[in-house]
Amino acid sequence: MSDLNVDEIRDSAGTGAPDFPNGFTNSGTAGKNKWQRKDLTTNKTTTQSPLTELSFSGLTVGKTYRMAVYGVVSAGSTSARSEYYIQHNGVDITRAREDRDSTTTARGLLQSEVIFTATTTTVNVRWVVVSGTITLEGTLANTCYSILEELNNYTTETTDFT
Repeated sequence: MSDLNVDEIRDSAGTGAPDFPNGFTNSGTAGKNKWQRKDLTTNKTTTQSPLTELSFSGLTVGKTYRMAVYGVVSAGSTSARSEYYIQHNGVDITRAREDRDSTTTARGLLQSEVIFTATTTTVNVRWVVVSGTITLEGTLANTCYSILEELNNYTTETTDFT
């Protein structure tokens, strides 16, 4: 086994990226990010804690992830409020709140996103009806979903930006 210390690797013509027909093993930080999307396919009208259809398991402790959750809500009463939470290791790590007034606006969007380092193998979504009558609309195509992405190239938080 030998080390290869170079600043750039190019194809033999020196104009592009080289081919690795037999693949290569990477023990550094380069790598593709894995991601998965889960869709809600039924409407919800009561608190869902956890909302299992949008939650994930199989995370690797110590790896960094980005999770985003989106949902369309509609109010069935004059005033209604609901909240989305992303929860990891029993702690709410982000929250989105939507207040709906059925007399002025029929639908609203809840969305939340967070980057975190896994300390357990699961991350949950919670949807909470705070007040009034409100529906999380899972039967509308592409309106309620969550995305979990493993960030392979993510290192540690920095203070370099001003």
